[in-house]
Amino acid sequence: MTSPPVSWKIAQTDVLFEDDWLIAVNKPCGLPSQATLDPARDHVFSAVSRYLDGRYVGLHHRLDAGTSGVLILSKDRAANPSLSAQFQNHTVQKTYVALAAARIPDGRVSLGADFLLSAPIGEDKTARIQKFCIGGKNRKHAETRILCPCLLTLRDGYVAQFECHPLTGRTHQIRVHTSYIGHPVAGDFLYGTEDERLPGRFALHSHYLSIIHPMTGERIEVTAPLPKE
Repeated sequence: MTSPPVSWKIAQTDVLFEDDWLIAVNKPCGLPSQATLDPARDHVFSAVSRYLDGRYVGLHHRLDAGTSGVLILSKDRAANPSLSAQFQNHTVQKTYVALAAARIPDGRVSLGADFLLSAPIGEDKTARIQKFCIGGKNRKHAETRILCPCLLTLRDGYVAQFECHPLTGRTHQIRVHTSYIGHPVAGDFLYGTEDERLPGRFALHSHYLSIIHPMTGERIEVTAPLPKE
């Protein structure tokens, strides 16, 4: 996985949207969204707090450390009730872009495919580290709409580009669902196999996020450009 800077200093080019109530940043791969058990490890919440000179910051959703892209936070407590409700009620529109590798493509995966994958996700208690699976303990309903705008045939298998629209918000949802259909996110060693051909990361990016602005009622659309790798 790509190693982010020891301390992430947010540049203007990292800020995708900002007003008096909200800020959206383009999270780098390898940086956690919030504090971890390692107090020395930097995270997005801390970086945004530094960027705002210690002003209030509210975190309402998270991205896995290895996932890059759009992360939106509040700058004023007045924005919290609406923002929190939108994430809890799954009315936030999200698009993730993934590269997914497979030896043999699943029957649902073809060039131009557009299908809804509905499979409950729960905790995988057979794993020694935190991991989730289809079914599992405390499983919850999970749905992801998957589009396949590009499918490449290689000598030893296939690589699909997926546009993933999670309709629910389970931990590791896209990673679990794509692995379930035999197309794990390329480079994701937890749910597939680590692919050394990738530039030190797994290929999942939060490309687009749309919310209703908690104060103005307008729809806000934020896009993070695809990483060059």
